[in-house]
Amino acid sequence: NDSGQLGDGTLQPHAIPSEVSGLSGVAQISAGEYHTCALLTNGTVRCWGDNASGQLGDGTIEQRKSPVSAVGVTSALALSAGAAHVCVIVAGGTLKCWGNNSVGQFGNGTTVDSPLPVATPAAAGATWISAGDVHTCAVVGGGVKCWGQNSFGALGDGTTTATILAQAIVREGHAPTAALPTVQADRRAPDPLALLKRHLAATKARVVIVAESPGRRETMQQYFAEYGVMPALVESFADILASSGRLLLTAAPLASGFDW
Repeated sequence: NDSGQLGDGTLQPHAIPSEVSGLSGVAQISAGEYHTCALLTNGTVRCWGDNASGQLGDGTIEQRKSPVSAVGVTSALALSAGAAHVCVIVAGGTLKCWGNNSVGQFGNGTTVDSPLPVATPAAAGATWISAGDVHTCAVVGGGVKCWGQNSFGALGDGTTTATILAQAIVREGHAPTAALPTVQADRRAPDPLALLKRHLAATKARVVIVAESPGRRETMQQYFAEYGVMPALVESFADILASSGRLLLTAAPLASGFDW
């Protein structure tokens, strides 16, 4: 909590959850490296913590120990924080980002940081957003566009070249022949993994699930086992290629990166 990222008005670390000051009606939350942002039910966004790159969106670079409002954001629908940048989708599908933009995390064709939200025209019509450490991806028109740092192939375009402009991840001549199936877990269903099991039974295609961390992978493995699903654990792309398993589980970043 040395940057105030817990939002409790102090810089003291806490081993148990502490209340964030002055927040109510929270619909979504996303944590960056040393800052945190919350999307409220009224469509506004409030952030706190480190602000060296303007990642709180309040027009300053001042560290905040309590939540402050992102300037001009009034109708946000989705929120995601990267290491030091934040992107939101507002009503109408406009994507706006702020904070660090040193490798094009905004996708607006520049590498200029901004302490205020700026639009990403190339991702207009976005319906979902996910920010990585120094890259960003959005669902646009049923496809995916990514931009920013690409050293490990995070943009999914078959290269390791960074891009500062939002672009589709499917290269020409490599478009999928059919829409990807819905296999997500439904925790309200008697068998939350029913869609995944049905997909595995109906096709010979393999499913690779990438957990956000090794700890999360272990949790997912235990969850799958509870419902009779036993994915093969893999550590690298070489393991994926060598495995005969239909369902594979790994953690990001893969041990050997994208060099395969």
